[in-house]
Amino acid sequence: MINSFKHLPLLNIFFNLSASLTLRATSLIVTSILIKGIGEDAFGNYIYIITTALLLTTFSAMATGQAFIKNLSSDQHKNDSFSYYFSNIFVLFFVFSGLLYLYAFIFTPNQHIIENFGLILLIAFLELINTAYISYFSGKEKFSKILNARVIFSVLLCAIVFVSVYYDSYLSVYPYAIALLISNSYFFIVAKPKLHIGQSFLTNLTKFRAFCVNYIKLSFPIFISGLMVTPVQWYLSNQIVVQNGFAELGLFNVSMQFRMMILMITNSLATALLPRLVQLKNTEAFDRIKKTGYYCSAVFCLIMIIAISLFMPFIFNFYAIEIKADILFASYLMLSTALPLCIYNLYTQILIAKGRTKDLLIFNSFWGVCVISLYNIAPGINNIIAAKILCTSYFALVFFVFSYNKFNNRRKVNI
Repeated sequence: MINSFKHLPLLNIFFNLSASLTLRATSLIVTSILIKGIGEDAFGNYIYIITTALLLTTFSAMATGQAFIKNLSSDQHKNDSFSYYFSNIFVLFFVFSGLLYLYAFIFTPNQHIIENFGLILLIAFLELINTAYISYFSGKEKFSKILNARVIFSVLLCAIVFVSVYYDSYLSVYPYAIALLISNSYFFIVAKPKLHIGQSFLTNLTKFRAFCVNYIKLSFPIFISGLMVTPVQWYLSNQIVVQNGFAELGLFNVSMQFRMMILMITNSLATALLPRLVQLKNTEAFDRIKKTGYYCSAVFCLIMIIAISLFMPFIFNFYAIEIKADILFASYLMLSTALPLCIYNLYTQILIAKGRTKDLLIFNSFWGVCVISLYNIAPGINNIIAAKILCTSYFALVFFVFSYNKFNNRRKVNI
């Protein structure tokens, strides 16, 4: 075990963990301020705008970020590809923004999206830029830059939200947008190479087209598998709003906070390991890093689950939410899924490093079908029912992955 740690990028893990902890602490603080200051209903509307914007970002990025990280990790001198990568997702953003417009305004009118369409586009565009820079610095293993940007974003967001609520002037998602804009400005200043989007389009169109085709081929299975995760989660959130209003969505988000806090931290470990796993693929060090990563993730996750379980009622008091049996039950239910999801998320990074993206598509498709099937047989949807659906589907996913690797001899691998 000691020899395994020698191959771990410990400094990268430290910076990435610190960045995740900063972001999660910010989420807890902002959630508390908003719930106390503007109420559960307005907070639910805030969450709806953010989640819809993140859905658009997911489509626009098309999972090319992970392909870009893998590309940079295998060749540290491909700096010129950054502008082409950014141009690629920039084009996709306009394509999917148009599709969202058609969905919300024409095909199936959605009043919530129509009323906040401009804000959704603003947040999605800024998140897309942020995602591009994070992919770049992750591929270059410069996680200290990501930590600096997270600190800037967190301090600004907490300060602006606190001041706006204190003076009783709720600003919707504008504080989030301002913090993202300044964080992206920091990335732009420290990034090398700089963005040359015009050059990508105008002076080297042939190379740009070849780059896009290559990256879409690499990322398409990851992207399709991602379509079975983020859109499904957004669909559940949307149905909660339709059937029970924004206040119920706000409570559901609070129930998810504890699990999200653990997963964000453990996911940062998996993200920090991806560049090193790509570099050490097909070596003995790869297996040692893999096993050590599983061990560290599981131990940390268990410690966090025990600690949060003990202090959960006190945390709800911090949120100023009335402690009800159904909210506690939903929160404990979601918390119980943290350990299997923690292991699964590291497993997905190993699949990507090995190029087994088709397996990732199969697993995520199974999960998506489970969620939709359970939703269709449920009597309705609210905070507690959504928690039951997600909990059941996550454990079904773990069982399916275990069975798939155990009984499919053609794809069997010791992970």
